[in-house]
Amino acid sequence: MHTQPRRLSRINRPVVGTIAAPGSKSDTHRALLLAAHARTPSQIDTASDCDDTDVLVAALRKFGIAIVRSGNTLHVAPPAQLEAYEGEIDCNLAGTSFRFLLPLCATVRDSQIQLTGSVRMCERPIGGLVDMLIDGGAQITYDAHVGCPPITIQGVTQLRGGDYELHDNCSSQYVSAMLLNATVFAGPIRVRFPEQIGSRSYIEMTIRSLQRFGYTVAAQASEVAIANPSRVDGQHYIVDGDASSATYFLALAAVTGGCVRVTNLPKTSPQGDLRFASILAEMGCRTERYYDAIEVDASESGALRGIDVDLSDCPDTAPTLAVVAALADGQSVLRGLGSLVHKESDRMVAIAMELQRAGIDVKISADTLTIFGGTPRAAAISPHGDHRIAMACALLSARTGGIEITHPYVVSKSFRGFWDSWAQLIG
Repeated sequence: MHTQPRRLSRINRPVVGTIAAPGSKSDTHRALLLAAHARTPSQIDTASDCDDTDVLVAALRKFGIAIVRSGNTLHVAPPAQLEAYEGEIDCNLAGTSFRFLLPLCATVRDSQIQLTGSVRMCERPIGGLVDMLIDGGAQITYDAHVGCPPITIQGVTQLRGGDYELHDNCSSQYVSAMLLNATVFAGPIRVRFPEQIGSRSYIEMTIRSLQRFGYTVAAQASEVAIANPSRVDGQHYIVDGDASSATYFLALAAVTGGCVRVTNLPKTSPQGDLRFASILAEMGCRTERYYDAIEVDASESGALRGIDVDLSDCPDTAPTLAVVAALADGQSVLRGLGSLVHKESDRMVAIAMELQRAGIDVKISADTLTIFGGTPRAAAISPHGDHRIAMACALLSARTGGIEITHPYVVSKSFRGFWDSWAQLIG
């Protein structure tokens, strides 16, 4: 892999074009887990091609699940019974993979597994999910710090059915992990969670994935129940395009006064990050929603306006919007960002530091970023090991030359082809 910094020239024209969003990492992960628990093979089309998907595929193979990639298609053939595994599974930076794997690892009989990851991963919380699983009969111990990886798991046959309750609102992934592994429970399950849980739209994505595999799901404001947690048939599953990845290209239209259409974004998708286009509309862009695409047109918009917005339902858009706000007129206030402290970096701190490095005035308070729009200067941008910081800060090149991304290939965590797509659009 190339490790040299990526130097970005100033974009001296409105960016105009059409590009397809890559397969959603989140949707691909859900499809893989459900396919792993099915009783017959599945085919997953337009699957995400990224480091995190590779991590999950490699882990599932350790349990005898045959997974073959052909281009952007994954063929998944689960065994009649998952094979025991003894050893380490290193999820590196893949937090979703770690959390989704945990219930599965807990119920592979005769296994002893250390589930671990990078230094940053071992700082990220996991206690809410571990507590629910232990309550259900799982045998899990912390190897270093209580509440964080690494953990050691002794496989048991099944977990009890019934009610489970999540007592913190740290991550919707805890809820999704329980639901996606429904077959490991000895009966119907119901998972209750705080109404103010972060990234709630991802629970809606999980529900939709379960229903596409044939599970009966009942959802209310703060609970989800699965009535038939037995193994279902495999499916031909088409992954939605990734709304998070689309934000960088939609933002590129906004900050250059151009017009970009991103395809492979079906109207039926529950992804919360699809809201990003409507936020750009509030900042002065014209947006259009099509059956399978979103278009942002800023060719007649003039200067972008600052905005005051709550992003608690789409926090992954925060770095992108922060850079757009830095290039807009006036003050912007981005709220609801408390969950960003637990991402691949502390994203509130990371994006603030890098915008300040580029000469933009940014204030942090509680779960809020206040950004004062201005003219950025040339800067060497550190992504802080975070794919979303790297991709978002590329947008600074819309207004200045000399932007350098010091570790550009961190983008492969979620979007391996990002720089190729970027080059395709800017020409």
